[in-house]
Amino acid sequence: LLTGQTRQTDNTTATVAFSTELTEELSSLGHHQTIVFDRIITNVRDGYNKLNGIFTVPVSGTYTFTWMTQNQEGTYMVSELVVNNNQMGRIVSDAVGGERESSTTGIVVVRVWEDDLVWIRTNNPLGDHEVQLSSYYPSTFSGWLLFES
Repeated sequence: LLTGQTRQTDNTTATVAFSTELTEELSSLGHHQTIVFDRIITNVRDGYNKLNGIFTVPVSGTYTFTWMTQNQEGTYMVSELVVNNNQMGRIVSDAVGGERESSTTGIVVVRVWEDDLVWIRTNNPLGDHEVQLSSYYPSTFSGWLLFES
C-alpha cells in the first residue's frame, strides 16, 4: 500500500494505430486483389498508405488487426489478412440467396517486424462468384500496436 506517494511509470511504449474505411463500391474483384480502403480515419505514425491499401509496420511488436467486409445481396466474399504475402486470417461474408447485404468481421493478433507489409485481399481462386463491396455500410480495416518487442 502506497500512501501519499506517487508511483512513476516508464511510458516509453510507442503509439501506433490506424483506422480506415472504404467509401466507394467495388465490384468484379479478382483473386488476391488488394482492397484499398481509401478514407483514413486515423493514422498515427503514418503506416497506412491509402493509395495502395498497405500498412507498413513502423515499430516491431505484437499488433491487433481487424477488418470488416460488407457485400451486396446476392454475392459472397472471402477476404484475408496478409502479412508479407502470408495469409494470417480469413473471413467469409455470404449474402447469396438473401435479400440483404452481409457483413463479417475478422480479428488477428500477430507479431510483426518493422517494415513488414500488412493488407487485406480477396481470395477467389475459382473466380466463380461476383464480389461487390457495398459503400452504404463501409468496409473497414484497422490496426494498433499492443506492445513493442
